Amino acid sequence: MSTGTVTAAGAWFDAASASWQEAARRRGRHDVDLDVGGVRLRLAFAGEELVPDLTMALGHLRVPPGDAALEVRLFDSGSTGVAPPRFPWQAPDVGHRGLVAGVSDDDVSTVFHGDLMALDGDFRALSLVRRSTGEALFWVLDRDRVPWWERAAPLRTLLHWALRGPRRLLVHAACVGTGGSGVLLAGPGGSGKSTTAVAALQAGLQYAGDDYVLVETGAETATGTGVRAHSVYGTAKLTAESAALLPGLPPVHPSAYDGAKRVVDVGALHGDRLVRALDVRALVLPRPVPGSPTRLRPATAAQALMALAPTTVLQLPPDGGAALAPLAALARAVPVWHLDLGGDPREAVELVARLCAEGP
Repeated sequence: MSTGTVTAAGAWFDAASASWQEAARRRGRHDVDLDVGGVRLRLAFAGEELVPDLTMALGHLRVPPGDAALEVRLFDSGSTGVAPPRFPWQAPDVGHRGLVAGVSDDDVSTVFHGDLMALDGDFRALSLVRRSTGEALFWVLDRDRVPWWERAAPLRTLLHWALRGPRRLLVHAACVGTGGSGVLLAGPGGSGKSTTAVAALQAGLQYAGDDYVLVETGAETATGTGVRAHSVYGTAKLTAESAALLPGLPPVHPSAYDGAKRVVDVGALHGDRLVRALDVRALVLPRPVPGSPTRLRPATAAQALMALAPTTVLQLPPDGGAALAPLAALARAVPVWHLDLGGDPREAVELVARLCAEGP
């Protein structure tokens, strides 16, 4: 990559950072420190308007102020009256999964969220990181345009950049357990992983996440597998069909969009069951099989990788295939099971709880 391209990316990051500084000067600075799997992060908000929306799902990870590996500076134009610099790109420059050509290089990455051509009513946001200095930025046009999925799982792009490593990856999977041992539930939308995870929560199991967890391989664990799942988001997302299978859930955080998922604030509902980490005993691949008995069947590492890789890789910024190695290591590290879901989530919870307590 040429020196000019690197300079252009760094210069635009500096200009965007100056916008945040002006917003913080006008509205004040509000810091929230987090610990995600042993990685210390600081969210530095310009003003307080975005704080409730972008920390509801992360509240269980808050820690007292200290040294941070990454500082994320956040602001919106609606409440601060400050806009980022004029975008130096056109729609064709916004590539796969939002990565912007010309203002991204080996040190700086810029991701645009939304439709560049939409003039009104659309989610417009930016995620930027500069790895060499441990700085990141998040901008959104207006608080009222932050959609339900961003409130339920905020800052996913920035967390992916901050947390990734040779043995650590943000993985699209749920994790529940008992006594500090758990199972990962992996599969595409509609596979039943969120329904099973929330049913386990209701039944008294420990809960680390229903959609994304930070998976660490090569860790020292009580299970002997060397795999630990760290909680990232203290929320759950359920379709209306899934919620109907789980009586007793409060009607919390309904989306403003017709047909969207319900967001459950797990910390508010069952904060004593929301844990920071679980040692992983097994990887479970649920799938609905109406009319079939609910049962566990052995599966292979290859089938686990097929369940994990597409949704994990396609929902995160491009990384040149670097995510595949830790995913493959995860799939080989623990026993893998199919979970045929016959209908009643409580039957699946019994099998999952037994697997957590007794192992394969």
